[in-house]
Amino acid sequence: MKNVRIIYCLDGYDSVEIPIHSTDELAARLQEIALEAIPVIDGIFSADVVVEGFGRVSVGLNQKCILTYTSEDFEETLTSFGDETRQGDTVYYFGDYTLMSNKYIIPYDCAIEALKFFITTGRLSENIRWT
Repeated sequence: MKNVRIIYCLDGYDSVEIPIHSTDELAARLQEIALEAIPVIDGIFSADVVVEGFGRVSVGLNQKCILTYTSEDFEETLTSFGDETRQGDTVYYFGDYTLMSNKYIIPYDCAIEALKFFITTGRLSENIRWT
């Protein structure tokens, strides 16, 4: 597995970095972070899953999950694409509060599988439609 870590920040100042060594550890740590964020963040909290040499995927830690990929050089950004007919917006916290269209929401279980693929291969899952 490549050099993988989760990066997140709840207080706006101090980032937390957690090295990840397995796909099971990834899923467990994301659940812990989601629970930690509930009393602090008003909206859906997001953490970054970083694969050294490839980039990062920000993941909304909720059943209303959105994935956003950013390449390591910050030249490319892609977002998961769910139901394009879905109406409305949802507030996410990607280091700052961001209103995102509900058309980008995908099932959380699908997002976790895509993240597991990402950390083991360094590639984006073809099971997710990307913008």
